[in-house]
Amino acid sequence: MAPMAWWAYLTLALALAGAMSLRGYRKRSLDASGARAAFLVGVISCTASVRFGLTLIAFFASSSKLTKLGAARKREIEEAHQEGGNRNWVQVAANGALGTLVAAAFFVCTRSGATHPELPLHWRVAPVESVLQAAYLCHYACCNADTWASELGVLGRGKPRLITSLRQVPVGTNGGVSLRGTAASVAGGLFIGLVFYAVGGALGPPPLASDPPPPPQWRLLPFGAAAGLVGSMIDSLLGATLQYSGYCEKRRLVVESPGPNVQHISGRNVLDNHQVNFLSSVITTGLGAASTSFLF
Repeated sequence: MAPMAWWAYLTLALALAGAMSLRGYRKRSLDASGARAAFLVGVISCTASVRFGLTLIAFFASSSKLTKLGAARKREIEEAHQEGGNRNWVQVAANGALGTLVAAAFFVCTRSGATHPELPLHWRVAPVESVLQAAYLCHYACCNADTWASELGVLGRGKPRLITSLRQVPVGTNGGVSLRGTAASVAGGLFIGLVFYAVGGALGPPPLASDPPPPPQWRLLPFGAAAGLVGSMIDSLLGATLQYSGYCEKRRLVVESPGPNVQHISGRNVLDNHQVNFLSSVITTGLGAASTSFLF
């Protein structure tokens, strides 16, 4: 399929980003600041490529839906639970800032070099573009995996185990892992890989006769699943060591700061949840980008 003109991408981006942020605000998945930030993230990603834009929308839609699942149970165990999610700009930035920078870099590379923005990952033909595509995929695979693991893992009735010591901890403890949550993280990463693969297959250009054939693009599926699992484990390690978790005897739930009637469970009070999410996505994105030449 021939690439669209840049203004066509921008027009589509404005429409998709506007619809996404407005729907998120109306459904209370985003507050006003979060909707504005989501619009900016959406415009840049959708302008870079349709594949990037639809991957972002898949992440946003699935995470918003899962946030609302089991709301009654989450109110019992989460200190800062908000109905519908109601994410602000800080939360949007923690999950979208790095991906947006990658999308902007991809836009510059493809437009300045007249490269098809929906090209397959192919290190030998387009190394920089392939690294940026892999980085974008891994970023949102990590973010989606963390969201799926967090939103689905807490719904289990069994106690998770702290990733650093494997001792049982209360549900909602930072760094707590469970079979249910781990499976959800793999599924979340696989879902992003599937969307990235499907959109690329539908919109990507045919290979030029002068170029060597591209590597099998189905590798994006296990690549996404692996990024989701690795990202979730990194998030759990950071949460268990650098994020405070304590059990409030009075409120009978896990809290993220010391205080009266709070018994320390794990972690130092160094990072908050947004910083942990951001750092885990940075590390996962870097690992994914570094592995591009070996897989694609």
